Amino acid sequence: MKRYFYILCALPGLKTFRDPPPVGKQKLLSLVTESGGPSDIVRALLLYDDLIQREAVLAGEIEPFHTDPAVLTSRQAKADKPLPEFLISEYEFESETPAKLIATDPIWRNYFHHVSEIAKINHSDFLQDWVEFEVGLRNALAKIRAVALKLDPKPYMVAPELENPGISFENILADWTGASNPLKATEVLDRARWNRLTQYEQWYSFSSDEIGAYTAKLMILHRWQRIIGKGHI
Repeated sequence: MKRYFYILCALPGLKTFRDPPPVGKQKLLSLVTESGGPSDIVRALLLYDDLIQREAVLAGEIEPFHTDPAVLTSRQAKADKPLPEFLISEYEFESETPAKLIATDPIWRNYFHHVSEIAKINHSDFLQDWVEFEVGLRNALAKIRAVALKLDPKPYMVAPELENPGISFENILADWTGASNPLKATEVLDRARWNRLTQYEQWYSFSSDEIGAYTAKLMILHRWQRIIGKGHI
C-alpha cells in the first residue's frame, strides 16, 4: 500500500464539525496532484461539492457569483456552460429505468457511477463505502418524502443498484424527521456523514483512504461555511 506521509503531514488538521475550513478545496487538490497523491479520488469527491453548488444555483438558493468550484469551471458551476460529457451522457441501462421526475437526477446517477468506477480502479474501500452511504442516504430521504406526499418512491431513486443493503439509516432518519427546522435537519445529515468519516481518519495509515476521508470532511466544512458564514447553501 502506497503511503502519503508528506501530504497528510502538510495538511492542517480538521478539528470539529462546523469549524471554519483550514484550507481551500483547490489548494488541497493542487497539493495532492503536485505531490503525486491520489488526485483521481480527491477530484471525484470535490466534484460532489461542485455539483451541490450548481444545483443550488439552479434552485435559486445561491447567487452564481457565490460558487467556489474546485473541479468544474466557474461557468459550469454557474450553470452557464454544459457539464462534462460523462455527467450528462446516457447509461446503457437508461431505457430500463423509470422516467426521472427531477431534472438533476440523471446527473447524480452518472456522478455516483463515475465515482464508483474511480473507487474500483484505485482499489479504494473508502471511496466505495462513501458512494454506498451517500446513495443509500439520498434514496432513504427520497422514500420518506415520496411516502409523505403519497407518491411512488421508485421514480425518485438515484442509482439504487449502488446501495449497500447492510447500511442502516434508521437512526439518522429518525433524528432528521424530528428536527425542529430545515437547518437542524441539514445538520443531522452532515453530522452523520462527519461521524462516519471519522472512522477512516483514525487509521493513521497515511493511505489514500485517509486522504479521501480528509477531502470529504473538508467538503462538509466548506458547505457549512457557506451556510453559516454567508447565509446560503
